[in-house]
Amino acid sequence: METIHPIIIHFPIVFYIIYFVLDAAGVLTGKESMTKPALAFLFLAILFSLAAVLTGNMEAQKINEVSIQNSGLQKAINNHELFSSLFVWLCASLFFYRFYTIKKNKNLLYNKLIILFFSIIGFVLILTTAYYGGQLVYEFGVGTKFFGG
Repeated sequence: METIHPIIIHFPIVFYIIYFVLDAAGVLTGKESMTKPALAFLFLAILFSLAAVLTGNMEAQKINEVSIQNSGLQKAINNHELFSSLFVWLCASLFFYRFYTIKKNKNLLYNKLIILFFSIIGFVLILTTAYYGGQLVYEFGVGTKFFGG
């Protein structure tokens, strides 16, 4: 069976971008009506990120079985895993903090700015994760027939 990791990885990226645009627009325009849909997209980004991490770990296991001794490859894998894990944890933290601010009616400007700040960091994390994932495929051939996948 072919891996589903290359299929799954696009969903958290798209869902996070939609979350980010909706939430940023809500903060900048002051329209609270964008907050709940943004939160739903953040939740979807978390779910699909977890699926991407799980399928990615299965892929990493295959690479370890091949036991390629390439320090550049190992560094790219480690970086990809690190930034994807940081992204998932940041998204989960954002989700619970945002949920708390909605539930407790604490949608104050400083809370929104804190969330926006960390949302920008999340955007950087997912782009960095994607960069290292692309490096694994295009530079090292991971997941292609040339790598043995």
